[in-house]
Amino acid sequence: MSFLSRVFNLGRGVAGQLAAGNSTTIFTDGLGDAADPISHYSNILDDVSVAANAVDKICKAAMTTTPLCTLDKKYIDTTATKLLEQASKTVTGDELLYKVVEDLHKGGDSYVILVGNFDRPATELVRIDPRKVSTTYDHNGDIKTLAIYNDVYSGVFWVNDDGRFYNKDNPFVELVRIAHPSGRGILNSCRDELDILSVGLQKNGLLVKNGGRVSMLLNFKDNIDENELVARTKSVERAARSKGYGGFLSIVSGENGLEVKEMGLSPKDMDFAELQRICKQDVYNRLGVPLPLVDNSAATYENMANARIQLYTETVIPLTNLIYSKLGAILAIRDKKPYKTLTDEMKIPAIRDMLITEMQKRKLLGIETINELRALIGLAPVEGGDRVYIEAKLIDINATDTTLG
Repeated sequence: MSFLSRVFNLGRGVAGQLAAGNSTTIFTDGLGDAADPISHYSNILDDVSVAANAVDKICKAAMTTTPLCTLDKKYIDTTATKLLEQASKTVTGDELLYKVVEDLHKGGDSYVILVGNFDRPATELVRIDPRKVSTTYDHNGDIKTLAIYNDVYSGVFWVNDDGRFYNKDNPFVELVRIAHPSGRGILNSCRDELDILSVGLQKNGLLVKNGGRVSMLLNFKDNIDENELVARTKSVERAARSKGYGGFLSIVSGENGLEVKEMGLSPKDMDFAELQRICKQDVYNRLGVPLPLVDNSAATYENMANARIQLYTETVIPLTNLIYSKLGAILAIRDKKPYKTLTDEMKIPAIRDMLITEMQKRKLLGIETINELRALIGLAPVEGGDRVYIEAKLIDINATDTTLG
Protein backbone atom coordinates (compact mmCIF):
# COMPACT_ATOMS: atom_id res chain seq x y z
CA MET A 1 0.00 0.00 0.00
CA SER A 2 1.44 3.38 -1.00
CA PHE A 3 1.86 6.22 1.49
CA LEU A 4 -0.90 8.20 -0.23
CA SER A 5 -3.21 5.21 0.05
CA ARG A 6 -2.42 4.96 3.73
CA VAL A 7 -3.25 8.65 4.10
CA PHE A 8 -6.74 8.23 2.73
CA ASN A 9 -7.33 5.02 4.67
CA LEU A 10 -6.60 6.81 7.93
CA GLY A 11 -8.85 5.95 10.84
CA ARG A 12 -10.63 3.13 9.05
CA GLY A 13 -10.07 0.80 12.00
CA VAL A 14 -7.85 -2.12 12.84
CA ALA A 15 -7.14 -4.98 10.53
CA GLY A 16 -9.61 -7.49 11.79
CA GLN A 17 -11.63 -8.96 14.60
CA LEU A 18 -12.12 -12.56 15.60
CA ALA A 19 -15.30 -13.48 17.46
CA ALA A 20 -14.88 -16.42 19.80
CA GLY A 21 -17.32 -17.35 22.54
CA ASN A 22 -17.94 -14.41 24.86
CA SER A 23 -14.94 -12.38 23.78
CA THR A 24 -13.70 -10.47 20.77
CA THR A 25 -10.02 -10.44 19.90
CA ILE A 26 -8.25 -7.64 18.11
CA PHE A 27 -5.52 -9.76 16.59
CA THR A 28 -2.05 -9.02 15.36
CA ASP A 29 1.07 -10.99 14.55
CA GLY A 30 3.23 -8.56 16.52
CA LEU A 31 3.95 -5.31 14.67
CA GLY A 32 1.19 -6.41 12.32
CA ASP A 33 -1.94 -5.04 10.72
CA ALA A 34 -3.83 -4.39 13.94
CA ALA A 35 -1.36 -1.63 14.68
CA ASP A 36 -1.83 0.04 11.28
CA PRO A 37 -3.25 3.29 12.72
CA ILE A 38 -0.19 3.58 14.96
CA SER A 39 2.12 2.76 12.05
CA HIS A 40 0.33 5.33 9.94
CA TYR A 41 0.86 8.10 12.48
CA SER A 42 4.47 7.02 12.84
CA ASN A 43 4.79 7.65 9.11
CA ILE A 44 3.03 10.99 9.56
CA LEU A 45 5.63 12.04 12.15
CA ASP A 46 8.37 10.93 9.77
CA ASP A 47 6.95 12.70 6.70
CA VAL A 48 4.97 15.73 7.93
CA SER A 49 7.27 18.19 9.67
CA VAL A 50 4.39 20.22 11.11
CA ALA A 51 3.08 17.23 13.09
CA ALA A 52 6.57 16.08 14.05
CA ASN A 53 7.50 19.56 15.28
CA ALA A 54 4.32 19.93 17.35
CA VAL A 55 4.53 16.49 18.97
CA ASP A 56 8.26 16.87 19.63
CA LYS A 57 7.68 20.22 21.34
CA ILE A 58 4.98 18.72 23.58
CA CYS A 59 7.10 15.68 24.44
CA LYS A 60 10.14 17.80 25.27
CA ALA A 61 8.03 20.09 27.44
CA ALA A 62 6.72 17.02 29.27
CA MET A 63 10.32 15.97 29.93
CA THR A 64 10.86 19.16 31.95
CA THR A 65 8.15 18.19 34.46
CA THR A 66 8.61 16.23 37.67
CA PRO A 67 6.13 14.14 39.69
CA LEU A 68 4.86 15.19 43.11
CA CYS A 69 3.61 12.54 45.54
CA THR A 70 1.43 13.63 48.44
CA LEU A 71 -0.03 11.76 51.40
CA ASP A 72 -2.28 13.55 53.90
CA LYS A 73 -1.41 16.82 52.15
CA LYS A 74 2.30 16.25 52.73
CA TYR A 75 5.04 15.70 50.19
CA ILE A 76 6.66 12.27 50.47
CA ASP A 77 9.46 10.47 48.68
CA THR A 78 8.14 7.28 47.05
CA THR A 79 8.90 4.56 44.55
CA ALA A 80 6.97 6.63 42.01
CA THR A 81 9.24 9.66 42.34
CA LYS A 82 12.35 7.46 42.11
CA LEU A 83 11.25 5.41 39.09
CA LEU A 84 9.84 8.40 37.25
CA GLU A 85 13.26 9.99 37.63
CA GLN A 86 15.24 6.89 36.64
CA ALA A 87 12.95 4.30 35.04
CA SER A 88 15.61 1.59 34.72
CA LYS A 89 19.36 1.17 34.65
CA THR A 90 19.58 2.36 31.05
CA VAL A 91 16.48 4.55 30.60
CA THR A 92 15.78 7.82 32.41
CA GLY A 93 12.35 8.92 33.47
CA ASP A 94 12.50 11.73 30.90
CA GLU A 95 13.13 9.26 28.07
CA LEU A 96 10.24 7.09 29.24
CA LEU A 97 7.92 10.10 29.52
CA TYR A 98 8.80 11.30 26.00
CA LYS A 99 7.86 7.95 24.44
CA VAL A 100 4.67 7.58 26.48
CA VAL A 101 3.45 11.04 25.43
CA GLU A 102 4.36 10.23 21.83
CA ASP A 103 2.37 6.97 22.06
CA LEU A 104 -0.69 8.87 23.26
CA HIS A 105 -0.47 11.05 20.17
CA LYS A 106 -0.09 8.15 17.75
CA GLY A 107 -2.58 5.59 18.97
CA GLY A 108 -4.12 6.84 22.21
CA ASP A 109 -2.67 3.99 24.31
CA SER A 110 0.70 3.50 25.96
CA TYR A 111 1.93 0.42 27.82
CA VAL A 112 4.48 0.20 30.64
CA ILE A 113 5.81 -2.93 32.33
CA LEU A 114 6.41 -2.77 36.09
CA VAL A 115 9.26 -5.12 36.97
CA GLY A 116 9.24 -6.74 40.40
CA ASN A 117 6.99 -8.97 42.48
CA PHE A 118 3.32 -8.16 41.86
CA ASP A 119 2.70 -7.33 45.53
CA ARG A 120 5.99 -5.56 46.25
CA PRO A 121 7.46 -2.19 45.23
CA ALA A 122 8.48 -2.13 41.55
CA THR A 123 12.15 -1.96 40.64
CA GLU A 124 11.95 -0.81 37.00
CA LEU A 125 9.60 0.76 34.47
CA VAL A 126 9.84 -0.44 30.87
CA ARG A 127 7.81 0.97 27.97
CA ILE A 128 6.34 -1.52 25.51
CA ASP A 129 5.81 -0.61 21.85
CA PRO A 130 1.99 -0.43 21.44
CA ARG A 131 2.31 -2.19 18.07
CA LYS A 132 3.40 -5.29 19.98
CA VAL A 133 0.22 -5.39 22.09
CA SER A 134 -3.12 -6.96 21.14
CA THR A 135 -6.35 -6.81 23.13
CA THR A 136 -9.28 -9.15 23.82
CA TYR A 137 -12.66 -7.92 25.04
CA ASP A 138 -15.49 -9.66 26.84
CA HIS A 139 -19.12 -9.56 25.71
CA ASN A 140 -19.61 -6.27 27.57
CA GLY A 141 -16.85 -4.58 25.63
CA ASP A 142 -14.47 -4.50 28.60
CA ILE A 143 -10.83 -5.51 28.22
CA LYS A 144 -10.27 -9.13 29.12
CA THR A 145 -6.60 -9.66 28.29
CA LEU A 146 -3.61 -7.83 26.86
CA ALA A 147 -1.04 -9.89 24.98
CA ILE A 148 2.53 -8.80 24.19
CA TYR A 149 4.25 -10.30 21.14
CA ASN A 150 7.85 -10.30 19.91
CA ASP A 151 9.28 -8.78 23.07
CA VAL A 152 11.36 -9.91 26.03
CA TYR A 153 8.19 -9.48 28.12
CA SER A 154 5.97 -11.45 25.72
CA GLY A 155 2.96 -13.12 27.32
CA VAL A 156 -0.73 -12.80 28.11
CA PHE A 157 -1.80 -10.42 30.87
CA TRP A 158 -5.19 -10.95 32.51
CA VAL A 159 -7.18 -8.27 34.27
CA ASN A 160 -7.97 -8.87 37.95
CA ASP A 161 -10.71 -7.42 40.15
CA ASP A 162 -8.63 -4.29 40.81
CA GLY A 163 -8.25 -3.58 37.11
CA ARG A 164 -4.55 -4.54 37.14
CA PHE A 165 -3.00 -6.73 34.47
CA TYR A 166 -0.98 -9.72 35.69
CA ASN A 167 0.83 -12.56 33.96
CA LYS A 168 -0.13 -16.02 35.24
CA ASP A 169 3.22 -17.41 34.13
CA ASN A 170 5.40 -14.62 35.48
CA PRO A 171 4.54 -13.02 38.86
CA PHE A 172 7.43 -10.56 38.52
CA VAL A 173 5.89 -8.39 35.79
CA GLU A 174 2.76 -6.24 35.66
CA LEU A 175 1.41 -4.41 32.62
CA VAL A 176 -0.04 -0.90 32.97
CA ARG A 177 -2.21 0.56 30.21
CA ILE A 178 -2.32 4.35 29.97
CA ALA A 179 -5.22 5.40 27.74
CA HIS A 180 -6.10 8.83 26.46
CA PRO A 181 -9.64 9.79 27.59
CA SER A 182 -10.74 10.30 23.98
CA GLY A 183 -10.14 6.62 23.22
CA ARG A 184 -8.02 7.45 20.17
CA GLY A 185 -4.69 8.98 19.27
CA ILE A 186 -4.41 12.73 19.72
CA LEU A 187 -3.19 13.09 16.12
CA ASN A 188 -6.52 11.62 15.02
CA SER A 189 -8.16 14.93 15.96
CA CYS A 190 -6.45 16.62 13.01
CA ARG A 191 -6.42 13.72 10.55
CA ASP A 192 -8.04 15.71 7.72
CA GLU A 193 -5.51 18.51 8.00
CA LEU A 194 -2.65 16.00 8.07
CA ASP A 195 -4.05 14.35 4.94
CA ILE A 196 -3.97 17.67 3.10
CA LEU A 197 -0.44 18.44 4.28
CA SER A 198 0.70 14.96 3.19
CA VAL A 199 -0.75 15.46 -0.28
CA GLY A 200 0.90 18.89 -0.46
CA LEU A 201 4.28 17.43 0.42
CA GLN A 202 3.91 14.85 -2.32
CA LYS A 203 2.90 17.52 -4.81
CA ASN A 204 5.90 19.69 -3.93
CA GLY A 205 8.14 16.65 -4.06
CA LEU A 206 7.00 15.86 -7.59
CA LEU A 207 7.64 19.47 -8.63
CA VAL A 208 11.22 19.25 -7.37
CA LYS A 209 11.69 15.84 -8.97
CA ASN A 210 10.49 17.16 -12.32
CA GLY A 211 12.76 20.19 -12.20
CA GLY A 212 10.53 22.66 -10.40
CA ARG A 213 7.55 24.81 -11.37
CA VAL A 214 7.62 26.67 -14.68
CA SER A 215 8.21 30.32 -13.71
CA MET A 216 8.80 31.91 -17.12
CA LEU A 217 7.92 31.15 -20.73
CA LEU A 218 10.32 32.31 -23.47
CA ASN A 219 8.87 32.40 -26.97
CA PHE A 220 11.35 33.00 -29.83
CA LYS A 221 9.47 34.68 -32.70
CA ASP A 222 11.96 33.94 -35.45
CA ASN A 223 12.10 30.63 -37.28
CA ILE A 224 14.92 28.52 -35.89
CA ASP A 225 15.88 24.92 -36.34
CA GLU A 226 16.13 22.36 -33.54
CA ASN A 227 19.88 22.79 -33.07
CA GLU A 228 19.51 26.56 -32.63
CA LEU A 229 16.66 26.04 -30.14
CA VAL A 230 18.81 23.66 -28.08
CA ALA A 231 21.70 26.11 -28.14
CA ARG A 232 19.54 29.02 -27.01
CA THR A 233 17.92 26.87 -24.30
CA LYS A 234 21.33 25.93 -22.91
CA SER A 235 22.37 29.57 -23.01
CA VAL A 236 19.31 30.53 -20.98
CA GLU A 237 19.96 27.77 -18.45
CA ARG A 238 23.60 28.81 -18.04
CA ALA A 239 22.58 32.40 -17.48
CA ALA A 240 19.87 31.45 -14.96
CA ARG A 241 22.25 29.29 -12.94
CA SER A 242 25.22 31.64 -13.14
CA LYS A 243 26.22 33.15 -9.81
CA GLY A 244 27.14 36.42 -11.46
CA TYR A 245 23.72 36.96 -13.00
CA GLY A 246 21.90 36.39 -9.70
CA GLY A 247 18.85 35.03 -11.51
CA PHE A 248 18.63 37.81 -14.14
CA LEU A 249 18.46 36.52 -17.72
CA SER A 250 20.19 38.47 -20.46
CA ILE A 251 19.33 36.95 -23.82
CA VAL A 252 20.11 38.10 -27.34
CA SER A 253 16.96 37.26 -29.31
CA GLY A 254 16.50 36.50 -32.95
CA GLU A 255 15.76 39.06 -35.61
CA ASN A 256 12.03 39.03 -34.85
CA GLY A 257 12.44 39.51 -31.12
CA LEU A 258 11.58 37.47 -28.03
CA GLU A 259 8.35 37.26 -26.09
CA VAL A 260 8.78 36.74 -22.34
CA LYS A 261 5.80 35.65 -20.26
CA GLU A 262 6.04 35.26 -16.50
CA MET A 263 4.29 32.16 -15.18
CA GLY A 264 2.94 32.84 -11.68
CA LEU A 265 0.77 30.69 -9.44
CA SER A 266 -2.64 29.89 -10.84
CA PRO A 267 -5.72 30.68 -8.73
CA LYS A 268 -5.98 26.95 -8.05
CA ASP A 269 -2.37 26.82 -6.84
CA MET A 270 -2.86 29.88 -4.67
CA ASP A 271 -5.98 28.36 -3.09
CA PHE A 272 -4.04 25.17 -2.35
CA ALA A 273 -1.14 27.12 -0.84
CA GLU A 274 -3.55 29.03 1.39
CA LEU A 275 -5.22 25.77 2.39
CA GLN A 276 -1.80 24.35 3.34
CA ARG A 277 -1.12 27.40 5.52
CA ILE A 278 -4.49 27.12 7.27
CA CYS A 279 -3.99 23.38 7.82
CA LYS A 280 -0.63 24.00 9.48
CA GLN A 281 -2.25 26.43 11.91
CA ASP A 282 -5.12 24.01 12.55
CA VAL A 283 -2.70 21.17 13.35
CA TYR A 284 -0.86 23.30 15.90
CA ASN A 285 -4.13 24.53 17.42
CA ARG A 286 -5.69 21.06 17.65
CA LEU A 287 -2.55 19.60 19.22
CA GLY A 288 -2.43 22.46 21.71
CA VAL A 289 0.77 24.20 20.61
CA PRO A 290 0.35 28.01 20.63
CA LEU A 291 1.37 29.59 17.31
CA PRO A 292 3.91 32.05 18.78
CA LEU A 293 6.06 29.06 19.81
CA VAL A 294 6.28 27.68 16.26
CA ASP A 295 5.64 30.65 13.95
CA ASN A 296 7.96 33.66 14.16
CA SER A 297 5.46 35.84 12.34
CA ALA A 298 2.96 35.27 15.16
CA ALA A 299 5.46 35.80 17.98
CA THR A 300 5.95 39.02 19.91
CA TYR A 301 7.85 39.79 23.10
CA GLU A 302 4.55 40.24 24.93
CA ASN A 303 2.82 37.00 23.88
CA MET A 304 5.72 34.52 24.21
CA ALA A 305 5.42 34.20 28.00
CA ASN A 306 1.67 33.65 27.78
CA ALA A 307 2.20 31.12 24.99
CA ARG A 308 4.54 29.07 27.17
CA ILE A 309 2.07 29.18 30.05
CA GLN A 310 -0.72 28.09 27.71
CA LEU A 311 1.36 25.18 26.37
CA TYR A 312 1.85 23.81 29.88
CA THR A 313 -1.54 24.53 31.44
CA GLU A 314 -3.70 23.40 28.51
CA THR A 315 -1.59 20.69 26.87
CA VAL A 316 1.41 19.36 28.77
CA ILE A 317 0.22 19.23 32.38
CA PRO A 318 -3.06 17.40 31.58
CA LEU A 319 -1.00 14.73 29.78
CA THR A 320 1.65 14.40 32.49
CA ASN A 321 -1.05 14.31 35.18
CA LEU A 322 -2.70 11.45 33.29
CA ILE A 323 0.60 9.53 33.12
CA TYR A 324 1.81 10.29 36.63
CA SER A 325 -1.55 9.55 38.26
CA LYS A 326 -1.98 6.21 36.43
CA LEU A 327 1.52 4.92 37.12
CA GLY A 328 1.50 6.45 40.61
CA ALA A 329 -1.77 4.76 41.55
CA ILE A 330 -0.41 1.30 40.70
CA LEU A 331 2.93 2.00 42.37
CA ALA A 332 1.08 3.23 45.49
CA ILE A 333 -0.83 -0.05 45.71
CA ARG A 334 2.45 -1.96 45.50
CA ASP A 335 4.01 0.35 48.10
CA LYS A 336 0.91 -0.12 50.31
CA LYS A 337 0.67 3.65 50.76
CA PRO A 338 -2.36 5.59 49.45
CA TYR A 339 -0.40 8.50 48.07
CA LYS A 340 -1.37 10.51 45.00
CA THR A 341 0.99 11.43 42.18
CA LEU A 342 0.56 14.51 39.99
CA THR A 343 2.75 17.07 38.22
CA ASP A 344 4.77 19.38 40.45
CA GLU A 345 3.69 22.64 38.84
CA MET A 346 5.89 24.78 41.08
CA LYS A 347 8.99 23.28 39.45
CA ILE A 348 7.95 24.42 35.97
CA PRO A 349 9.64 27.81 35.42
CA ALA A 350 7.11 28.89 32.80
CA ILE A 351 4.21 28.85 35.26
CA ARG A 352 5.86 29.22 38.68
CA ASP A 353 5.41 33.00 38.78
CA MET A 354 1.79 32.67 37.73
CA LEU A 355 1.11 30.21 40.56
CA ILE A 356 2.81 32.44 43.14
CA THR A 357 0.72 35.42 42.01
CA GLU A 358 -2.44 33.33 42.24
CA MET A 359 -1.56 32.14 45.76
CA GLN A 360 -0.87 35.71 46.88
CA LYS A 361 -4.35 36.71 45.72
CA ARG A 362 -5.94 33.73 47.46
CA LYS A 363 -4.10 34.62 50.65
CA LEU A 364 -5.48 38.15 50.53
CA LEU A 365 -9.02 36.81 50.20
CA GLY A 366 -8.64 35.30 53.67
CA ILE A 367 -10.63 32.12 53.02
CA GLU A 368 -7.74 29.62 53.21
CA THR A 369 -5.14 28.96 55.86
CA ILE A 370 -1.40 29.13 55.21
CA ASN A 371 -1.18 25.36 55.56
CA GLU A 372 -3.97 24.84 53.03
CA LEU A 373 -2.10 27.02 50.56
CA ARG A 374 1.16 25.20 51.29
CA ALA A 375 -0.55 21.85 50.73
CA LEU A 376 -1.52 22.95 47.22
CA ILE A 377 2.15 22.95 46.23
CA GLY A 378 3.15 19.90 48.26
CA LEU A 379 4.76 21.68 51.21
CA ALA A 380 4.48 20.38 54.76
CA PRO A 381 2.33 22.30 57.27
CA VAL A 382 3.98 24.74 59.67
CA GLU A 383 3.18 25.59 63.26
CA GLY A 384 0.52 28.28 63.47
CA GLY A 385 -0.39 27.84 59.83
CA ASP A 386 -3.97 26.72 60.50
CA ARG A 387 -5.24 30.23 61.19
CA VAL A 388 -6.94 32.46 58.64
CA TYR A 389 -5.50 35.97 58.33
CA ILE A 390 -7.14 38.97 56.69
CA GLU A 391 -6.05 42.51 55.88
CA ALA A 392 -6.77 44.93 58.75
CA LYS A 393 -6.29 48.23 56.95
CA LEU A 394 -9.92 48.96 56.07
CA ILE A 395 -11.96 51.21 58.45
CA ASP A 396 -15.50 52.56 58.57
CA ILE A 397 -15.89 55.65 56.41
CA ASN A 398 -17.77 57.33 59.29
CA ALA A 399 -14.96 56.75 61.77
CA THR A 400 -14.01 59.83 63.85
CA ASP A 401 -10.60 60.98 64.88
CA THR A 402 -11.36 59.68 68.37
CA THR A 403 -12.14 56.26 66.99
CA LEU A 404 -8.90 56.26 65.09
CA GLY A 405 -7.09 57.23 68.28
